Amino acid sequence: MAHKAGRAGGVYTGAEVVEDCEDNWTSDAGSTSADADDTAGFFKVGSYSVKIIIPVGTGAAALCAHTAPLDGNLSDRDIIYLWVHDSEGFAAGAMALLLDGDAACISPEKTILFPVVAADTWTRIVLDLGDASALTAVGAVGIEQVTDEAAHNLWVDDIQAISIVDGIKSWTLDYTVDALDTTDFQDGQTTEGARSFIPGLSGWSGSFEGYKDGVPKALSFSAAVKLVLAESETAGQSWIGDAFITGIHPSVSVDGVISYTYDFTGTGELEESVA
Repeated sequence: MAHKAGRAGGVYTGAEVVEDCEDNWTSDAGSTSADADDTAGFFKVGSYSVKIIIPVGTGAAALCAHTAPLDGNLSDRDIIYLWVHDSEGFAAGAMALLLDGDAACISPEKTILFPVVAADTWTRIVLDLGDASALTAVGAVGIEQVTDEAAHNLWVDDIQAISIVDGIKSWTLDYTVDALDTTDFQDGQTTEGARSFIPGLSGWSGSFEGYKDGVPKALSFSAAVKLVLAESETAGQSWIGDAFITGIHPSVSVDGVISYTYDFTGTGELEESVA
């Protein structure tokens, strides 16, 4: 098994909502409908997701649905992440996100392939925008079926774009769960005399460090920031969650560059990196 290199990792923050998926999308030739869905368990953020019904026989390279984004200037962003849920699941490269300057989404500037998505489970996927300098006025966000698939339903929610923190060279993450001691007298009187535990609350925190390159990040006491900790260039190998920046530690010396270390504490759930 090949070992992964972390050279293509990074730390990303400063999220902006591209599309909140709270309203109907325009259904195209590749789907029978693309409507907002408020069914319990089928949305992740807000009150709705967009449910795209893709029938058998849709074929390959089929535009399924599109909509105008809430924010069309993505030129200063580096990655996009979104929630997806598919009734059947699909292989890497079977579906794609489209970004088009044209409102009809028929000649996209960017076609970004999805990684593998398992059936019947919400997956938060991270997509590399590459060179986004031309994406100053995105007129449409769309979903394309790239390869011919069986009939399936695809739910999409909370599409956001985020920027890399320049100059960062490493990050560490501590993701833990409390072990609550439930040992009682009966446990203590057994031959083994072993303690027993149940899982408690989980938590996560860590730090990232690097060199001063642009304006440093600020402490975030009043509001959490979205944090994406990317491991490698492989799609999906990222840890994602909301966190507070709790400490900033500049370091300056006469014989070296200015360096910064940032401490963070997560709040709420952490989306785990996929293999």
